[in-house]
Amino acid sequence: MNRSFYWKLAAISLQKNGKTYFPYILTCILTVAMYYLILSLAGNPGIYDLVGGSIIASTLNMGCFVTAVFAVIFLFYTHSFLIKQRKKEMVLYNILGMEKRHLGYILACETLYILGISLAAGLGIGLLMDKLLFLILLKMFDGTVTLGFQIHREVLGSVIMLFVCIFAAIFLNSLRQIHLTKPIELLHSADMGEREPKIKWFMSLAGIICLGSGYTIALTTINPMDAIMLFFFAVILVIIGTYCLFVAGSITILKMLRMNRRFYYHPRHFIAVSGMIHRMKQNAVGLANICILSTMVLVMISSTMCMYLGSQDAIRRNCPHTIVVQAEGIQEELPQKMEAILQEDQIERESAVWYRYLDYTAYRKGNVLITDPSQDASGSIICGIIAIALEDYNRCQNTQYTLDQHEVILMTDYAEYPGDTLWLAGEEYKIKQVEEAKSARFVMRSQTIVGGYILVVPDMATLFRLDGAQRLEYGTEYSSQLETYYGVDVVLSEEEQIQLRAEVQATLPADYQSSVSLQFEEEDTVMGLYGGLFFIGVFLSILFVIATILIIYYKQMSEGYEDRQRFEILQKVGMTRKEIRGTIRSQVFGVFYLPLLVAGVHIVFAFPFIARILQALSMPNTGLFALCTGGCFLVFAIFYALIYNQTAKTYYRIVAPEKRYF
Repeated sequence: MNRSFYWKLAAISLQKNGKTYFPYILTCILTVAMYYLILSLAGNPGIYDLVGGSIIASTLNMGCFVTAVFAVIFLFYTHSFLIKQRKKEMVLYNILGMEKRHLGYILACETLYILGISLAAGLGIGLLMDKLLFLILLKMFDGTVTLGFQIHREVLGSVIMLFVCIFAAIFLNSLRQIHLTKPIELLHSADMGEREPKIKWFMSLAGIICLGSGYTIALTTINPMDAIMLFFFAVILVIIGTYCLFVAGSITILKMLRMNRRFYYHPRHFIAVSGMIHRMKQNAVGLANICILSTMVLVMISSTMCMYLGSQDAIRRNCPHTIVVQAEGIQEELPQKMEAILQEDQIERESAVWYRYLDYTAYRKGNVLITDPSQDASGSIICGIIAIALEDYNRCQNTQYTLDQHEVILMTDYAEYPGDTLWLAGEEYKIKQVEEAKSARFVMRSQTIVGGYILVVPDMATLFRLDGAQRLEYGTEYSSQLETYYGVDVVLSEEEQIQLRAEVQATLPADYQSSVSLQFEEEDTVMGLYGGLFFIGVFLSILFVIATILIIYYKQMSEGYEDRQRFEILQKVGMTRKEIRGTIRSQVFGVFYLPLLVAGVHIVFAFPFIARILQALSMPNTGLFALCTGGCFLVFAIFYALIYNQTAKTYYRIVAPEKRYF
């Protein structure tokens, strides 16, 4: 047989199945383009010239990996819809005399057509959009715009290699399905409905347990460090629970509705419930995918948006002054030395803060703070401790508090404390007053990681005694020590600040073991991290939205083909057009809005959990996160409704191509 015959037949097949293949090819093109774009951005040398460039590049590389994994899974999944619709066509070729190897030739030609179109169009779009996307990054990070156009050959090779491998695997999987299925099964596979599934009590119970466990972890985890460690475990539990409840729990609920005679024996409910029961096993997986993708979009875009919009809070929290000097040990003369440097250079300062503190990590078990590694810390909570003398506290906060020898002022940094006393270094202290750490001018970075407490102790003697007790308890594992902090706000350009830092480092004695930080450099780091994460969040959200659109489209189309004959029979047995219209709308509306509803429930339970993680990333502004989450869900719900309305038209045209029921 002439080889060109297979190419012509494959082209004709793609053309005749345009409604089925066009969305798939369009998705392949967009996936190729987006993978090229993110890979090109990650490898662009200009990224390293931006503020926080190395962090942005690392974030983009992470996005490359996620995009590649997504492309493999998603293209395999969407192609399964196509091969199901094509099986009947393939068996007709088989009946007309083609052998299965000939069908393989046709599939190979179709695969090469789609691969060629996807790579050509996708890389073309990627090359055109590459410069624009890089300019957007430059705008976000105040980078310098450079002229010129670059084509990265290594990136082109990587993209081509990945998608050649993906399409080769898809082709082999299609051959496997064709060769393992008998012709008579191929003939009827597209029209075969699902047998009525049985109630799967074990899977339903497993889904409830997994989902309940994930929700419980999200609601009960208080410490931000614990939230980071448990995040992926909780996500896996919620994903497993979602699939189990959609697959088994939905069938259980539908059969319980069928047992309700008042509800079930109504023309609209009777048809809708019966139809959903018979096909829910197939529907459930697709609906669960839509739910998971919707949840991922909402979590990514809301959290990264919150981080980007609230980046100034994180900068002020990590480095609250223009210039910060931290020296090891108690350096009483540090403020005078800094003041002398500022006066000599005739630099006016707006404000200055200095204090001495002890910063270390402990375990809280009840109202006992454990620092001895040999003690039993089971059931305890890790926390950061900052101890500061009362005189320094009053000077920094402009207060005039007094404390007895065994009294402390406790400031909590999103780490709850029970009771009104605490045990520290073998002695009991009465908590005279509790304040919020955010009101302090000396919250250190270690507090933002694990959460903890700021203890205001009566005097420096107590501070020295705590340090000595801690050294004795930790022994060779001792790592923290007393430090002196000096922060000052000045009005200088970035170049002048760098010069001032060099002068400070040269003036201070070497035995100070000091570090000098600049707020604008901290801003570069934070903006590089948060801006990069926001960019990746938007980028991946677009990918997941495309996936959601395509899954809904193919789900509507496959449902339409399965329902068309069924509703024609219902009309013949006496149901009116109005009844058929109501039945279809209630069934389709209920099925396709269920994932959005469940995704909303997931977001509600995940909100406090994600808020804890954002706190660990120096983003304690829960109000901003709530606003971002609510706004993102509202916008996504509107977009979801528009997607549903557009894809539902495809369903209606398939179910009633000539009669206007709708």
